[in-house]
Amino acid sequence: MEERIGIIYDKIEGESLLDWVMRTGDVQSCAVYMANLHKEILQNNISNVPSYKEFLKYNIVKALSGNPNKQKEALDMLDKLKDGNTLCHGDFHPGNIFISDGQAMVIDFMNVCHGDFLYDIARTVFLVEYTPVPAEVKEREMLLQLKKTLADLYLIEMNVTREVVQDYLLVIIMARAGECPNE
Repeated sequence: MEERIGIIYDKIEGESLLDWVMRTGDVQSCAVYMANLHKEILQNNISNVPSYKEFLKYNIVKALSGNPNKQKEALDMLDKLKDGNTLCHGDFHPGNIFISDGQAMVIDFMNVCHGDFLYDIARTVFLVEYTPVPAEVKEREMLLQLKKTLADLYLIEMNVTREVVQDYLLVIIMARAGECPNE
């Protein structure tokens, strides 16, 4: 490594949950794997990492800089959401979960933050259901339906309704353009 700066990752044997669900088609088991692992993560508290609200505020300001009224509306909505010290992964989705010998493990804690656990659940729903599928993808409609079904099953396994995470989801959607402007 000779004086180079970087991050050294452990090599994980196994298959991503995304590849696994695409290979098996077992959306129900995928949701169970996701929920069980996410519940383990969300049992932990942390405070020495950024707040999810700081992350969202930064991206709302960036995304809505040309529309001060919409920006204020989004920031006001964000202010009304709960704070907390729950460990939030921030990028929890099947592509960041690996299955090895029947055990699930999560990777990529680059967006780790703290906050209310409902934020991380809503963020997962967003990442699973709302991230775009390119128009040229084969069987696009089937994939869109699979994403919606997986999000629904994940919420059921988490014992959380869409209504409970709706305000979080709206703020996440408004902030997304600041995070991924080309999406």
